[in-house]
Amino acid sequence: MVRALVRSEASADKAAALGAHPVRGELTEPAGWQDAAAGSDVLFHLAADAGAAVPAPRGGLADRAGTGRARER
Repeated sequence: MVRALVRSEASADKAAALGAHPVRGELTEPAGWQDAAAGSDVLFHLAADAGAAVPAPRGGLADRAGTGRARER
């Protein structure tokens, strides 16, 4: 099963159309998506903030350390 973290209903519809099971949530609120990721064999963390100055707490979630925290659950 493929799950995809999405923020909007439009993104959820796109993910579902591609065969993924959308999980509504925010990267900055791990409690809303970590349960959905628990037990996964593989986790692809593809989130990124493209701004020059990424404010906390987002900056610590969309990087290598954030990937580690996502896997900790």
